[in-house]
Amino acid sequence: MRKLEEVLSRQGFPTERRPWLPHATIARVKGGAQADALRRVIEAHAEDDFGTQTLTAIRLKKSVLSVGGPTYSDVAVELLRGGVQPPLA
Repeated sequence: MRKLEEVLSRQGFPTERRPWLPHATIARVKGGAQADALRRVIEAHAEDDFGTQTLTAIRLKKSVLSVGGPTYSDVAVELLRGGVQPPLA
């Protein structure tokens, strides 16, 4: 991460001051009633088994927010063992 931040800093991007926290975004809501509804669904299914999923790649995503909603694109794709090179979306 340090090398990435150094390169980005030289290109004029501000250095991130918050600690890095790896995560996966499952859902986004704006808050209020939407957040309450999502919380109820998650709580109702907290003990459910949704099976397993085989991952073949990790994608670094870029999101561009607009009034029409976010637009997502792949910045980089890292294949995992057994993965087939997916096209950048």
